Amino acid sequence: RPCLGGAAGYGVARAISQGVVRGAFTNEAGLGTGPFAYGSCRGGKPDVMGVLASVQVFIDTPVLCTLTAVCLLCAGWAPGTDGAALCLSAFSNAWGKTGETLLALCVVLFALASMISWSAYGREALSAFCRPGHTFAWLFAAAVAAGVCFEASGVLAICDLFNLLMALPNAAALWRAANARMNICDSLF
Repeated sequence: RPCLGGAAGYGVARAISQGVVRGAFTNEAGLGTGPFAYGSCRGGKPDVMGVLASVQVFIDTPVLCTLTAVCLLCAGWAPGTDGAALCLSAFSNAWGKTGETLLALCVVLFALASMISWSAYGREALSAFCRPGHTFAWLFAAAVAAGVCFEASGVLAICDLFNLLMALPNAAALWRAANARMNICDSLF
């Protein structure tokens, strides 16, 4: 029985960790990239930009992820599949070749939008330290080309590592800001 409990605990912990990793990957909440996207809007009011940032996370996570889960449960999928193959199986079950084509188009558009936005984020972050010039564009293009040559699981592991490396300074800054605020509140009372 302890062995089964440990296995169940490992399964739950793995599910939670994968959920957090994929959640951060899809909506970037907590990574510190929001200021790049919303700060570049010209003439935007800070309160409106803050609401838009919150709504974006809400639409992505509870709405789209729940819709994906409902689609998977309703359409069914091939046993033993996960990730993109899981969604492909469900779309294929529901709409045949049309579903496969639709999902492929969605994946291509998502990948293109992700590459454009992450390129802009990286260039903006690097510009805080130096003038990136065309060198950054060439390095980014080389990274995209290299990503095509490797297995998807390896590329996702590298993306997860870079997301973690981006989240750590943001978490440290938030921790420091929270402690500073606590000290101010303690001094007031």
